Amino acid sequence: MLIVLWSIPDKVKPDCDEPRIIVQCVEESRDPDTSGPESVQTIIPPNARTSVPALCHGRIYPIKSENRHLSKVEQIHYESCKKNYKDEIGEGWREFKAGNQEDMPRQHHKYLTSESVIIEVGGNKGDSASAMVDLYRPYVYIILEPVKLVFRKLKERFNKTKNVVLYNFGLGALNGIFYVNIEGQDGEFTSLYKRSSLKGTCSLKIVNATSFFLLLGVGCFEVDLLVLNCEGCELDVLESVLSSNLINYFRHIQFVISHSTLEYVSDPVERYCKIQQFLLRTHRPIYQFRYVTETWRRKDIVK
Repeated sequence: MLIVLWSIPDKVKPDCDEPRIIVQCVEESRDPDTSGPESVQTIIPPNARTSVPALCHGRIYPIKSENRHLSKVEQIHYESCKKNYKDEIGEGWREFKAGNQEDMPRQHHKYLTSESVIIEVGGNKGDSASAMVDLYRPYVYIILEPVKLVFRKLKERFNKTKNVVLYNFGLGALNGIFYVNIEGQDGEFTSLYKRSSLKGTCSLKIVNATSFFLLLGVGCFEVDLLVLNCEGCELDVLESVLSSNLINYFRHIQFVISHSTLEYVSDPVERYCKIQQFLLRTHRPIYQFRYVTETWRRKDIVK
């Protein structure tokens, strides 16, 4: 059962001041096939190092304690990043809008092939996934979408697309089930990190990011592209993969960082600035509209 209400929540982005629909729901049932870690199927793409999934976990280990802290040089850059936050967030938006860069995240990945593995956290309506699948024909395109209303529409959209795999949960720092209001007519504005979304009746399942990637088999193969556009979970997922050598198994990482302005994202500037420094150890930015969207490539990859 769905109950539709009109509401105007607080603005969270410069261009998000239109009235939004809030949908409250009473759930009739859950989808047991795609709604939790037990549903994750290990994949063995063409570039897999082994066909024995149990061996994948042994390749992943936490970073050494001495590497969990910023060096003196990294600390200087970190402090500079925090200091310049207000100027950079404005400049990032101006550059992004002035250059009409909305399609860049889809058009930028010419390296993708029919052997590529792509993981998108936050599938939303599926527009990005559809464009990427049509452009690059990857081996598999995995979409995670925790909002059931959105997930059902994704299933309908990709019902006949064999290389698209859907999971009805999101990623974060910890496993959990949260209850929210579904915002937007199609649920596209729902977030765990917004005041207006919380204390609703629709459940969202969240799975620890590292656990999911290990269940998938990352460690036996490399992910060509990780896409994070998950209404606030981006920092949690990045911190999770940076806490171990798992980060080395992601060739490219694309993330939307504008969601860090949402009300319940804790310490967004400090976390973002620290993530920048840790990422620079293994990856380099390919394009970067700071506090908007950016893509990073592993340093050993030429192009």
